[in-house]
Amino acid sequence: MPDVSFGNLHLIDWIVVLIYFVVCIAVGLFFVKKASGSTDDYFLAGRKLPWWIAGTSIVATMFAADTPLFHTGNVRQFGLDAGWLFFIPGFGVVMAAVLFARLWRRARVVTEIELLEMRYSGKAAKIFRGFNAIYGGVFKAAVTLGWVTLAMGVILESLFGIDRTTGTMIFMGIVLIYSISSGLWGVVATDFIQYFVATFGTIYLAVAAVNECGGLLAMRDQLMAIPDWSGNAMRVIPDPSAWNPNFSWMLIFGWLLIYSIELSTSGGFMGQRVYASKDERNAS
Repeated sequence: MPDVSFGNLHLIDWIVVLIYFVVCIAVGLFFVKKASGSTDDYFLAGRKLPWWIAGTSIVATMFAADTPLFHTGNVRQFGLDAGWLFFIPGFGVVMAAVLFARLWRRARVVTEIELLEMRYSGKAAKIFRGFNAIYGGVFKAAVTLGWVTLAMGVILESLFGIDRTTGTMIFMGIVLIYSISSGLWGVVATDFIQYFVATFGTIYLAVAAVNECGGLLAMRDQLMAIPDWSGNAMRVIPDPSAWNPNFSWMLIFGWLLIYSIELSTSGGFMGQRVYASKDERNAS
């Protein structure tokens, strides 16, 4: 194949990208009929998801465009031990699976707010549900989508050489095609494909980056030669104060506790996959 370049990518790269999007759209549209039967079919995939599909979809959703940028940036800036920040959400996920997943599935709710309405009653509960709807649906969602979309825009600009706003609108438009038309069925099916694509791509990129540096030892020597890296940059045992003078173990444990409680009790996108599971066993 001739080595023809368009922007920052070669022809073969654009072909791979095109195939990827065609497959995602085709898989999403394949489930349009399944999603059109009822509200449960559209929003909860008919409550028929096996654990391996629901679980993979959860992981793929957490593996957004900002994930590799955030964690590699932390390691580059603070040292190898900053990679432990990657595991903080894991505690909340385990708590949710062990303590709440079966109960979430048993409740047979469709949305997180519906679950809150079932769990709490009275005037205070109404205020709480209203606050949660506004905070989670407007402020939290806006911030989360904002940084994820920004990360995607930066990647598109770097790889494709196109304006990040234009690229973001094009790629988000493609996602809207299959997500709106096929509901949760299309989302989890494409998540399943995207998880393996992202995992393979991340591992391949890591291997290629190490090889480009001349191997692990050569990469370590090059990193240690950077002026703003301290002699403790290769430590494995976390030292929060080295990441930020204002950080301490108490702050990290507090952050961990708050994140775990929020993730394990509110559900969010993880709860939606649990609600959609075939039964309580698959949910947990």
